[in-house]
Amino acid sequence: MDRQEEIKLIAYQIWEEEGSVHGLDAGHWQRAELIWENHTKQRKSSVDKKPVVGKIDKHKKKNTK
Repeated sequence: MDRQEEIKLIAYQIWEEEGSVHGLDAGHWQRAELIWENHTKQRKSSVDKKPVVGKIDKHKKKNTK
């Protein structure tokens, strides 16, 4: 899966988790890019090469403090 597709799926997952409210797509996309970039940095330093999709909950818990 390429970068754009992964970010698209992450943004969609954020949209669903936040109640499928329309008009927030730019914010969801920006958050998805940050999640993707953070996960990509982690992947480069570890053996885990799995797609980032599905890892949003783990990221949200870190950033909700």
